[in-house]
Amino acid sequence: MKVTLDGKTYETMYYPFFRVADQTKGTDDFIVFGLRYPSGAIEELVVFEPKNRDKELREHLVFLLKEYALEKDELLTSRAQELKRDVKNLFGIDG
Repeated sequence: MKVTLDGKTYETMYYPFFRVADQTKGTDDFIVFGLRYPSGAIEELVVFEPKNRDKELREHLVFLLKEYALEKDELLTSRAQELKRDVKNLFGIDG
């Protein structure tokens, strides 16, 4: 999945999202998706506009890039540094 941040395009190594199978976790007003990271960790994400889900999923990827992958290590907690590695691996970002 491709996203653009500050004029630069980033692409995930694979399509990381899947719809959570539990039908109790969704209605016509929202859908719950899972985001699978390269480490195997899974994050649940609520999409409030099911008809525009790709837009919301892309916005979440941009958020992850800004808040984790492109942030300095010294500004992040140890858990956030683990997430940073996962996000960088998801996008194939070196370094």
